[in-house]
Amino acid sequence: MVSPAGCVLLASALFGSAGLAVRLAEDASAASIGLGRIVVGGLVLAFLARARLAGELRAHWRSPGRRGVLAASVCAMIAYQPLFFFGVQRNGAAMATVLALGSAPVFAGALQVVSARWRPSGSWVLWTGGAVTGLALSTGVVTDLGQLDAAATMASLAAGAAFAGYATGGAHLIRHGGTAATTMTLLVVGAAGMAAPWWLTTDLNWVLTPGGAAGLLWVGIVTTAAGNLLLGRSLAGMAPARVATLTLAEPLTAVALGVVVLGERLGPGEILGCVVLMCCLVGQATGQESRERRPIDWRPVEAPTPAPSRSSSRPRRARAAALD
Repeated sequence: MVSPAGCVLLASALFGSAGLAVRLAEDASAASIGLGRIVVGGLVLAFLARARLAGELRAHWRSPGRRGVLAASVCAMIAYQPLFFFGVQRNGAAMATVLALGSAPVFAGALQVVSARWRPSGSWVLWTGGAVTGLALSTGVVTDLGQLDAAATMASLAAGAAFAGYATGGAHLIRHGGTAATTMTLLVVGAAGMAAPWWLTTDLNWVLTPGGAAGLLWVGIVTTAAGNLLLGRSLAGMAPARVATLTLAEPLTAVALGVVVLGERLGPGEILGCVVLMCCLVGQATGQESRERRPIDWRPVEAPTPAPSRSSSRPRRARAAALD
């Protein structure tokens, strides 16, 4: 049985392989392949969970609170793609990754503080700050801070908030009666339904090429479908803020694949950043969940049956004595 931390690290490794697969679809626009991965992933997950999907949807939809969380999480998932790729187009992939993924743990922590009175531990703050620093060093963006496009920067930060939103929403639904696999399937399928009309308006000629079809199948089936199933399992057993921190393994995977597969070379600062990021991820993954001091378990707890009060039992004893 893989631990929740292991699940999110595996999911991040699959997410990190998307960049390499996208290179196979050289003629695809970022928006087209970003939306296409959601559509393909949603179709695959809908087929696999077709027997349970309707029942899970009805269960969530009966509760007004969970209905709102489900709708907001689907909107957050679909919003992540265009926001992230807009940041990539204006600020570059490295800077957009640092801003979006680096801000996601902060937004996830803030959402937990507001919605569940979560109190972050000192170790979470330490490992998250170190991981974001290592991410910035590993991508070599520290010297480019003065050249940021304001609109793209805001879009990347909004993408980080969107990721935190659907991770926190998914955790809420899972811990209030939903199953991890089917709940994440609902989110992806809902996002796919919203993305499909938009995707069909883009140029899809790249899908007809062997490289484009292979790339789309990889990012749809492996990174989106399998990755989100693993992400759901991790959200069932870990705080969303901690999950968001561990997803910083995604750019580390992308860097490793670039070196091993594409023959890219890293400078001393980038190597140092990778080492710092890896150490912080190991520290976060091996930390005890109890150290996060969460006073509230988000899972529903049945109210105990109230015991009869002493005051109510005295008149009964008195009447019984009178009858004797």
